[in-house]
Parts: sequence; C-alpha cells; structure tokens
Amino acid sequence: MQTMRRGVLCSRKRLVSSSRPSSAATAAAAATTETAAAPTSSPSGSTPPRANVVALLRSRGLLNDVAGEGAEDALSKTSTGVYCGFDPTAPSLHVGNLLGIVALSWFAAAGHVPIALLGGATGRVGDPSGRSTERPLLSDEEIEANVAGIRKILEELLGRAASGEFTAAALAEEAGASSSSPASSSSSSPPPAPRILNNLDWFGPITFLEFLRDVGKHARVGAMLSRDSVRSRMSSSGAGDPNDESGKNSEGISFTEFAYQLLQGYDFVHLSRNEGVTVQIGGSDQMGNVVAGLDLIRRMKGDGGGEGEEGGGGSGGGSSAPSSPSSRCYGITFPLLTKSDGTKMGKSAGGAVWLAAEKLSPFKFYQYLLSSTPDADVVKFLKMLTFLPLSKIDEVERAMRGEGEPGRAPYRPNDAQRLLAGEVTRFVHGDRGLEQALKATAALHGGGGGGSGGGDAAAPSPPSPAAALDANTLEAVAGDAPTAARPRSAVLGANVVDLLVDVGLQPSKGAARRLVAGGGVRLNNVKVESAERVLEEGDLVGGRLVLLASGKKNKLLLKVE
Repeated sequence: MQTMRRGVLCSRKRLVSSSRPSSAATAAAAATTETAAAPTSSPSGSTPPRANVVALLRSRGLLNDVAGEGAEDALSKTSTGVYCGFDPTAPSLHVGNLLGIVALSWFAAAGHVPIALLGGATGRVGDPSGRSTERPLLSDEEIEANVAGIRKILEELLGRAASGEFTAAALAEEAGASSSSPASSSSSSPPPAPRILNNLDWFGPITFLEFLRDVGKHARVGAMLSRDSVRSRMSSSGAGDPNDESGKNSEGISFTEFAYQLLQGYDFVHLSRNEGVTVQIGGSDQMGNVVAGLDLIRRMKGDGGGEGEEGGGGSGGGSSAPSSPSSRCYGITFPLLTKSDGTKMGKSAGGAVWLAAEKLSPFKFYQYLLSSTPDADVVKFLKMLTFLPLSKIDEVERAMRGEGEPGRAPYRPNDAQRLLAGEVTRFVHGDRGLEQALKATAALHGGGGGGSGGGDAAAPSPPSPAAALDANTLEAVAGDAPTAARPRSAVLGANVVDLLVDVGLQPSKGAARRLVAGGGVRLNNVKVESAERVLEEGDLVGGRLVLLASGKKNKLLLKVE
C-alpha cells in the first residue's frame, strides 16, 4: 500500500501530497508554470474575438477536422481558451511541431487565449499515435531536461507571436475581406498573452487509486479500443515469443500506451474546469485523443460544460468564477506537414530539423527550408508556416507561373523558397538568427538571401568585401563545406597558390596560378589579385579560420591550429 500512495506518474520526490490537493493548491501549482501574465478574467466568453479563426485556419490549409457541432459559429462570436500539447520526447521541438505553435498564434491573433501544455506527465507514458512500436521510456532527469528545452522554445516563439508583429498584416487583410466579421472592429491591442503549463502539476499529486476511481470509471474500454492509434497496434500483435517473459519482444500495445488517451483526455477536463479552455488543437494524428478528451468531459461533467472542481476552480488568472456549465468544448486538428509526394517535411539526412539553435544552427535550418522545399509545395508551406498575408502569397504564386505584375522584376528560381526560408527562420530564430543564416549563406553559396517581413526575396549575388565574415558565420557553415586543419606555422606566410594545392582545391600550382589570373580565387570572399599573395595574421577570421574559394562552387573552410 505504501507504493500505491505515490503519485501516478512521478517518484516520491515529486509527490506534492498523498491525497487530492485543494483547489487553491492546484491553482498555485499551475501559477508557477506560467511564463506570461495570466488573463485577468475568464478567457471563455470574456470578449468577442477579432476574427473567425476557423475560417482563417481553413484559408491557410491549417484545418483538417473539427469535432463538436457549431464550433465555427461559437468561436467566431466568443473568445475562449485554447490549448495544444507538446510531449517532451526530445530536448527540442522540430519543424513538424511548428504547425501547433503557428495555429496557437493564429488563435491568439483572433482574440483567444493560447495555452501551450508541456507533457511533463504524459511524456512519462508515451503517445502511441503514429507509432508502430512502443516508445522508449525516458528517465525523470531526461524528461525534465526536455521540458526545460521545449519551454524555452515555446516562450520565444509564442512571445514573438504575441507582439502582433507577425500576424497584424494578415489579420488586417482578413478584417477587410469580411466587414461583417468581428475582425472588422478589432482593436489595435496585442493578442492575449500566451501561457505555458505543465500537466505534471495536476497529475503529480493524484494517486493511482484516485485516478482509477475518479477518472477511470468514466472511460469505456470499447471506445478506447476503437481509436486508430490502438487498433493499428492491436492488429500488428502476434503470439510473440513464448520464452520472452519480459514481453519486450512481443508486438501490440502495452497498457501504459493504451492508457495514454485517458491521460490526455483528463488534461482537457482539467483545463476546461480550471483555465476556461474549451478548445484543444493538435495534428490530424491526434484526433482520437482529442475525441477521447471530449468524451471524458461529457461523461465527467454531464453536458460538456465547465463545472468547477472541489471548491470551484479558477479560470486561469484571477477570476474565481468557474466556466459556465452550459459551455461546449471542441477539438480542431490541422494536417501533418507533408510534401506532395507523401513524405513528412522535417526530416533531413542528418535527422530531425530541430527548432533549437543548439541542435541545428539558424543557417542549417534556413538551408533545409531553402533546399528541401519543391516548387509543388512552396505555396502550401508559405500559407501554413508563415504569417504573410494571403494576397502576398497569391502574388508569389502568380509570379511563379510567369504572371507577375508589369514593371516588377521577373520571378527567379527559388525566390519563393527564399521567402519561405527567410520568414520561418525569422520567426523561429529571430532577426539575429536570420541575419546569421543569410551571412552564412552568402559566405558559402555566394548570396541567395531570403526575404523577411513580407518583402521580396533578395537577389542572389556574389559575395563582396563589404559582407565581412566573422567567426560565428564561418563556424555555422562548417558542417556544409569541406574542412581542413593546418598548424599556424604552415599557414602564416604561405602562398595562396601553395595552400590551394595543399588542401586539394587545385591539382597543381600551375592550375592554381591560372585560376588566380582569371579572377577565380577568393580569400574570405575577397578576390585574390596576385598569385604572389600570402596569408597574414589579419586574414585569420577570429584568429583561427580562413575561407578559401576555388571557382564559384568549390569552397573550403581552413581551421588554423
């Protein structure tokens, strides 16, 4: 019995109490996880929204399914709380997760209260959705480190979106397109402040027996078995290895992952009771979990309303009034980020395309979007991943078809990809990250900058001496250019011709001299005018790096040791 008194999903050191906490304790725990000021009143029904967010999502290809009758009408008339969950399966989110952040940002722009939910508890179980095998269980230390990393990303990205800088132009266009929409009379105030919560704060104090008694009794196994994520795993189950007593080598689904939908469903129950949330959003593969949450709300509350927990739950930021018992809850899913050939966007030869700069530099992030987006998908991704007004995206699409406006520069190959890469990099990594990406792109590829802020994509141009290199820029391209290392004594005072041969950029000194004479050799993006040019201390960028170019495409980063 001593073991049974521990929290459902946490060790003793995380256990807040061996019995259900009071409403005040629950609210206090939730307050410690917020990264922005909570709304001063209940998000549900407090003010009319600025725009019809469902129509907005639909117009940008961000709407897959809607669960709940009358959702579009309700959300176009009443502001509410909306949440999207992010399980800490890795130290960083990846580009596929960006859709959830973008969707939350559009809800905020339309006047709803966005909540990003960290799965500090559910991440200890593992979501079976979209998986053919069991997820590996992570240690508590790994999960908490992942939570911290993902929290940092969400704070930065949702904070940028909350400024209104990215969404203002598109929202103004939406308002002009529908004068009868609430958006037409929207105020100039910034979107509601985002909030970041962690579901370990309410799951941690609940004991296993309490969860079975208070939540599990409302779940119906038949409905749980009907979920696609469960059925696909059940259909793959076989007899397994009779000698494998641990069950590790058998197929199918474990009770742990089978119960995941119940945990995620209770998230929705808790947030609707205590935070004024009536909408859950997620990828299309999450529809089963979303429906499970809606069903659990209906069973635990009777009619889908927001009856408060013991003592009455707060509404997420000061209001002590619980949600209206007559309020309804809805689920909205967006498509997964896939290319026209059916492959997922977000995988590269080196693995996932991470959002954290520590795992993938802004330069490599930018380059992935630039080089991996085919013409057939770039317009779709501009709508889904950026906040550009649709009129601007339509203009780009017409230019791609050769139907650009008279007097404007003709479309050049990859202009749309440069615009996509520039806009998404600026949102994910900020202005400084985009600047670093463009400088590194110019250093390695001779120009090819990307548009930002809705402007036209910059024209590819040769690098110039004015585009001074720095050590950070060169370090950013290190993984994308051939690299060689030489001792300082072998570099300083050495002839450039000799170096080109030594590092393998030219087959012979004669070939290297001819290339110099033809203007085809550059040192740190500056043309080498003479075959007698030698390297000096001032040529070492950051005191340790040199970028050599032999022709337009052959570049090498020389590290001086």
